[in-house]
Amino acid sequence: MPLGQQKGSAFERKTAREISLWLSKGESSDWVWKNRVKKSKMSPEKRYQLGDLSAVHTGAVFFFELFSLELKIGYSQKTDRAFKGYLPWDILDNIDVRNSKNNYLPIFWEQCERDAVLSERIPMLIFQRDYRVPVVCMYFSDALKVWEEQLERIPDWCMCGFDGKTLVMYRMNIFFNVCSPRKVKEFLVNNRKRRLKR
Repeated sequence: MPLGQQKGSAFERKTAREISLWLSKGESSDWVWKNRVKKSKMSPEKRYQLGDLSAVHTGAVFFFELFSLELKIGYSQKTDRAFKGYLPWDILDNIDVRNSKNNYLPIFWEQCERDAVLSERIPMLIFQRDYRVPVVCMYFSDALKVWEEQLERIPDWCMCGFDGKTLVMYRMNIFFNVCSPRKVKEFLVNNRKRRLKR
């Protein structure tokens, strides 16, 4: 397996464990795991568009009823003038990058949103740049609809806009420490028969 795939697989496993602990209130690390069902020419239906992680325990099913998760790690550019020979991509690339192929956030988000739309769920992107910590990224409007006042307790966050979209980003560990799974359940109960409006 190529190094990039090994790195991505390790990140998926680690993130699955952390979300499992969050959903189970620290009691279990195996409620969530890497999704093995992927779209193919033989299975193009939207029900197979399940993102990178899925529930393997009934206690985590509700979270994946609402969210489609896409995970990304790495994607640094090789250079002779950066730390350890690699330069991590940056959110400001959305404004000042010279080559759009190196503007990774819109690329990541497009894939995340595409799978979420096909499976009729809310897109959530979790990414980790090289030499940095994991970050949760989602539409600001969706974050407010689900977690409301809890978001006010997160001291540091970042917004980014492109193509008329407004995304908000939080450190993953802080996000999961502050935002409660209970709010996801409440949102599902209150909105089960209504489609999300952006």
